[in-house]
Amino acid sequence: MKKLLFVAACIVGFSTAAFASTSPVLSSSATLPVSVELIPAVIVTTVPLNFGVIVPGDGSDAAGAVIVTATNQLPYTILLDGGINPVGSEPGKYRNMASLNGDHIPYTLTSDVNRQIPWGDGGITTPAAEQGVGSVGNGGSQTFFVYGHMDTNRLMPANLYEDTVTVTVTY
Repeated sequence: MKKLLFVAACIVGFSTAAFASTSPVLSSSATLPVSVELIPAVIVTTVPLNFGVIVPGDGSDAAGAVIVTATNQLPYTILLDGGINPVGSEPGKYRNMASLNGDHIPYTLTSDVNRQIPWGDGGITTPAAEQGVGSVGNGGSQTFFVYGHMDTNRLMPANLYEDTVTVTVTY
């Protein structure tokens, strides 16, 4: 009887092993598309340009900044408009800071410390010769200094004079 059980166990074990090794492995597969679309993006911030406190009749130089964060390898141009206080029929010849009583002090904005390259918007609100400043994004912050100069030839009443220049980045 023991011999019969041993033979039966061997047959069952052998047939189970044979069945397990010959059964096909079933599977199914598919692909998973992965994508992203990076769109051009620009963030612009500014650092104010403040001529400080001066005696009427004196001139002053000052600097502010435009900070641009743009998508890597994205070409862009920074434009500065003529401000909110245009005077005369030739807008942009001089930008003007105005006091609450309506007096104006002209000033210029340039892209270089020597005040040789006027910075404008290429004829929209500033003379056509006052072009924007171009660059290419690197994915990080890029700082562009704006140099201001006040006309030293005009005596104006003591007061607070202000202007607002709109910075536009085209890309």
